[in-house]
Amino acid sequence: MEEERETTVGAFEINGEQAGVFIDPPSDVEMTYIQCPPSFAETKVNPRPAVVLFSDGAIEEADGRIDALKAVASEHKQFILCPAAFDEDSLFDCVDWLLDNEKPLNIRGDDIRFGSVPGSESTAEGFRAIASEEYGAEFADVETFEV
Repeated sequence: MEEERETTVGAFEINGEQAGVFIDPPSDVEMTYIQCPPSFAETKVNPRPAVVLFSDGAIEEADGRIDALKAVASEHKQFILCPAAFDEDSLFDCVDWLLDNEKPLNIRGDDIRFGSVPGSESTAEGFRAIASEEYGAEFADVETFEV
C-alpha cells in the first residue's frame, strides 16, 4: 500500500541567513531498479514549476495563510517560495537559490513563476520584468493567490 505524502513547509537559508519559507507538495515518484547492489530506490519524476510569491509582508511558518498555500501548492503541484524580503538583491538571491537547487527540489528551472497575494500584483509584475531581463529568460506570471 502506498503511503500518503504530505505537503511540507520549512525555512530556507541563503548565505547563512533565513531567507523565507517554502511550501513543498509531494513530488511524483517511481521505483527505480539499481543493479549494484541489487535494490529499488524511490526516484522523483515530473519536476514541478516553482512560484516566488509576493505578499504584503513576509510569510512565516506559523502564518495563518500557510494552510491555504499548502492547498494551492498541492492542487497545482507547484513548489512555492515565500521570500522574507522583497528588495531586488534578496529576490535575485531567491531565484538563484531555486536554480542552484533545481534537482534536489524537483523543480523546473525553466518554469519559475511570480505570484502575488491581493495588493502585491504590481510588485510581482515589476520584479518579473526585471528578472526576465536579468536572467535572459521569460519568467511566467501566475494568478493572484487568494489566501
